Amino acid sequence: MTSEATETPQDTGPRIQWNGTHEYIVAPLSDTFAVVAKYLHKSIEVSEANGREEKILVILPTDRSASLMYELISALHPKVPIPIFQLHCRIPGSERIRITDELNQIRSAVVFSSDVMASKTSFNAVGSVIHVGVPATAQQYIHCLHHITCGEYRSLLVISPYERFFLREHIIRNILTFHRKTAGLSSDSLDPWRRRTADAMNHVSPCLKAQTYTAFLGYYKSMAKRAGLSTVQLVAIANDYVLRTLRYESPDKKPPALLENAVRQMGLRGHPGLNVVKSPGDASVTGRGSYVFKTADLWGSGYKDYSVLKIRNPKAIRRKVARASKAGGASGKGKKGQKRSDVCSQDTRT
Repeated sequence: MTSEATETPQDTGPRIQWNGTHEYIVAPLSDTFAVVAKYLHKSIEVSEANGREEKILVILPTDRSASLMYELISALHPKVPIPIFQLHCRIPGSERIRITDELNQIRSAVVFSSDVMASKTSFNAVGSVIHVGVPATAQQYIHCLHHITCGEYRSLLVISPYERFFLREHIIRNILTFHRKTAGLSSDSLDPWRRRTADAMNHVSPCLKAQTYTAFLGYYKSMAKRAGLSTVQLVAIANDYVLRTLRYESPDKKPPALLENAVRQMGLRGHPGLNVVKSPGDASVTGRGSYVFKTADLWGSGYKDYSVLKIRNPKAIRRKVARASKAGGASGKGKKGQKRSDVCSQDTRT
């Protein structure tokens, strides 16, 4: 951990009156899952001891990272003693409606959501909010907190060392007062949770790990300058993340394969460290194809959808792309020529 003096936002004026506390943790990316798992269980224990029923909202930057965190916590031992849900743009609209209706009928739950979905969804009885990783903008972070909280709440921001720039952004320094959380973060106290989350990660599918890796690269490429990262550093961080933290395994010990066209679309062409393939048949995972490629956006929102497919027949890629294009990706319309009004049509991340 680095010193608090370099990370605590300076007082620059009056604050908006909030009904909650705002804390942050700077932890290595490799410890993110252990920190979140420990904080989740501790929050539930405190709520139960005080006789409170409340929801805990865990917000992540991308749909894939929200899905992976959900799968990880689902496989964690000891189990989370209250219902858990995932809510993001990868879930069909009808299913999202069903989930939000169910959430509004119960008092206690853990919800793993992308920040785009969290800022557009109405929740009740939210007692704790955990942001894992920095949002795309400070304005979105403020809006999301304001939208989802009412009454007293606790907010925790879990960031990596290269994400400390977020605390220094002008709007954050002028609107929120952050306090650094250090209690319970010693190496000894985190060791049991490191082991538990590592064991749980073995139950997450390699396909989802590869998807999360691709989304990580695309998301942080957009803020590399703000984070002070070169592209070489970003690729090194992403590769270490997927191979060591996500425990991704492949026969050749390389990171997940990226199709050449997808790498070019992400602005990473020619950078060392990426496992770039020219055609779907050039890579495999666990004996079956696992490929990353750019598909047409079904709703024409300009959303670059870098999807990972596990297929037996590489020709299926061409068929899938053809079906996606035929469904209306180029026209910007959905079924019956109607434009999509869903909040996910504005999301530009995976």
